[in-house]
Amino acid sequence: MKKAAVCFAKDFVFAIVLLFFFSATVLFGQNSIFTNQVPSGTGNDSDYELGTKFTTSQAAGITKIRYYRTAGESGLHTGKIWNSSGVKLLEVNFDNETSSGWQYAELPTPFIISPGNTYIVSVNANFEYAISQNELASSISNGILSTVADNNNGVFNESTELFPTLSFNNSNYYRDIEAVELNSIFTTELPAGEFNDGPYEMGVKFSITSGKS
Repeated sequence: MKKAAVCFAKDFVFAIVLLFFFSATVLFGQNSIFTNQVPSGTGNDSDYELGTKFTTSQAAGITKIRYYRTAGESGLHTGKIWNSSGVKLLEVNFDNETSSGWQYAELPTPFIISPGNTYIVSVNANFEYAISQNELASSISNGILSTVADNNNGVFNESTELFPTLSFNNSNYYRDIEAVELNSIFTTELPAGEFNDGPYEMGVKFSITSGKS
């Protein structure tokens, strides 16, 4: 009986953790870079690795990579996240794509991104791709996410799967992410000292508002 009670308690705690995670996702919402932007044209001159440079204003967890598929595109697609030095941080395959429109690839676990860093999200194009020239000449922001206006955004590589660094007319190729904000109590605070007379159980009292405005 005692063993059954312990198992129930563990399952209950696990369920509460899952409920909190999914509730937090709903509470804070998924945030993407692009919202109502739609492609003004298409290109079919080659296969490319196409990407978007972006930043975040606060810590966040990327949950999905997405891209806009045109009706003439075909083949398999892989989404990647790179750092500004060209190191590939992750990749994920797209499954069950529709014939056109936004396609989504969900990450197995959220990938944490931090403010002050530039990241690149890219997805390969096999035949045809969406394009809107000059759309990334100015920064596009939505919530915590923003594109980088460095006159070299909307990046590509003429070889798929390789880090995209070239740019043409600040074109938007509609490579995007979805992310969830991460909030903590402490931000820039650092310890002023230390003690070593323990051991202790240490804690902080905290409260939470009813929700995000």
